[in-house]
Amino acid sequence: MKIFATIFTKNKNQFITWLLLTICCALSARVWVFTNKVPDLLNGRDGFLYLNAARLIRGETCSSDFDPNANAPRNETLGRIIYPIFLNSAFTLAQWTPTPTEVLEKMKERQPRLNDNWHWRFFTTKENLKAVQLLQHLLGIIATIIAFLLLWWWTKVGWLSALGSLFAVGWRPAWLFFERCILTETLAATLLLMTIALVVQSHRSRWSPVWMVSTLIASYLLSLTRPNFLFLLPLLALWFLWQSPERFGKLLWVRKLVIAVIPIVILAGIWKTYGSITAYHFALTPDAFEDPILRQSLKEHLAHNPNDHHAIYNLIPTLMERWNVSWSETHRRIAQETRKALHRHPDVFAKSTLNGLVEYFFYAGISWGSLRGLISLGLAVFNLLGLSALMIPNAPLTLRLALLITILNAIACSVVIGVYAEQARYAFPTETLLSLAALWAIWYFVHRSMGIKQRMQQQS
Repeated sequence: MKIFATIFTKNKNQFITWLLLTICCALSARVWVFTNKVPDLLNGRDGFLYLNAARLIRGETCSSDFDPNANAPRNETLGRIIYPIFLNSAFTLAQWTPTPTEVLEKMKERQPRLNDNWHWRFFTTKENLKAVQLLQHLLGIIATIIAFLLLWWWTKVGWLSALGSLFAVGWRPAWLFFERCILTETLAATLLLMTIALVVQSHRSRWSPVWMVSTLIASYLLSLTRPNFLFLLPLLALWFLWQSPERFGKLLWVRKLVIAVIPIVILAGIWKTYGSITAYHFALTPDAFEDPILRQSLKEHLAHNPNDHHAIYNLIPTLMERWNVSWSETHRRIAQETRKALHRHPDVFAKSTLNGLVEYFFYAGISWGSLRGLISLGLAVFNLLGLSALMIPNAPLTLRLALLITILNAIACSVVIGVYAEQARYAFPTETLLSLAALWAIWYFVHRSMGIKQRMQQQS
């Protein structure tokens, strides 16, 4: 008994020491970024959309006027309610103070769209964007802790858990960048890691209903943050039902129900995914569309912006004017034209989907001979190493589930948006899981090779 007590105490002390060191390292990086970097609204128009939605939720008077920064009416919520609530939480914690003037001036130097009458009025009165950055840095620290816990549960090695969590989250440039952006990436990635950690806890507790319900709630919040994770809730629900007889023996009949329901869920998922396919696949192929106005408008736009992957999205104001219809009707017509293009040019769709799947794991593709290309290639190899954990018989059950979620998300994103819609952003939440899986695989192979070497020495 004394031996087991000594081992437990040693592991506990190792766990606490390495965890505290990891938190300090992650915190120091974020203190530097928060002190030296300003919030970022430069990337795309999504940030302005979420800010408008946050204003609408808290009861601000938002007209249906078209917002050129968001490329949508000011009263459009997008149906992604969690991040706007998160923004309002940050503003509330800052007591509805304005963004500091010096911060706004620095932001305006790189983000000229910031200085418009509508958004500027809120930034200078009640919306503190620096508070959003601070709260997202806090999410980064929480995500680092969760990554540490996952590696600890899977390896019980303190130094590996510390280095792995810092590599995957704590010191990762992508995390430090997105924590400054008014975008959903940081929140979505944290919620995904939290969901996986809750799955592990459910497994460790022999499928306790409390932990399983907590997991489903976290996955639901994730789907309301990023719709491409909508598949996660039914997947986890079915998986938990399948595992429930391990705790409640009388529920063995539930597995027959799961087997019967799975085909229905798969068909519903396929239908939902098909209905969500976007025009991004055909952004650089004007002749794929049947409507003459859309086809001609896209040709004119590409003549001046030949590589604009967001061409159709950027054309929305022009299409609204030429079709003489509302914003919602414009989107409905684009969806109709996308269905027609899908049947007329399935080759374009297939090529875009396959390339999107590659880009999901390669992070913006490989440009041979460039530093960025080499980094991209290194990440791709690392990702493939992480995916190899699926082939390892002794891989933890929860790690395999995390990799399955990663693959399903990659397929869903590739089918829905293809190669022209910044797959690296959609891959960001699962990037951490791939890194953790790769580190576990390296640890497993090294541990196994050392064990084989020791056995060979003993035999000799």
